[in-house]
Amino acid sequence: MKDHLDWGFSMRAFIELVEHIEKQTKWRYNGDPCLLLANSYFDGTKAHLDFQRSMRLNFREAIEDKAISSPTELADAVFEFAKYVNEHSEDPVWELSDKFGRRLVKRGLKDAFLAWLPSWLSPSAKAGMHFVVHELPTAA
Repeated sequence: MKDHLDWGFSMRAFIELVEHIEKQTKWRYNGDPCLLLANSYFDGTKAHLDFQRSMRLNFREAIEDKAISSPTELADAVFEFAKYVNEHSEDPVWELSDKFGRRLVKRGLKDAFLAWLPSWLSPSAKAGMHFVVHELPTAA
């Protein structure tokens, strides 16, 4: 009996998965590093991926646009979200998209506020943002 599983990348499995997704959707793999998040469901016999609403994130473009700082940062946020997503959520990908959207809107508002301040006050205000009180909901 084997004590552990060997993990690794399989080009054949990757190509089969890309071809499967391309047959079911209009998404096309272009060679850029990307993340494709889709909802899934289990019908009692088999698991299915649902691409009706999915997130297609190109890492290179997202980093250039400052939507994320690194793929690791994104992975951490996705895994943290997955720990707490409601099992009965009908559309967790939509909920994750909303979470990222709210984060970017907050960042935009903060940037607009800092840009509005006189240049001599902006560094102090930016430093002060690290000490803002946040509500931490109690665990259920």
